[in-house]
Amino acid sequence: MSGNLLGREVLAQDVAQSFVTLARAEATTAVVVTVDGGNIAAALR
Repeated sequence: MSGNLLGREVLAQDVAQSFVTLARAEATTAVVVTVDGGNIAAALR
């Protein structure tokens, strides 16, 4: 976990919470939410 800014493993619940937050939003604009705990290896390429 040394490369993880969150300091813990990202769980399915974390990804689900991100989805639910966006789904409940009244409006959004072309947003990309990275749910990777700060692990650069998981970043979009």
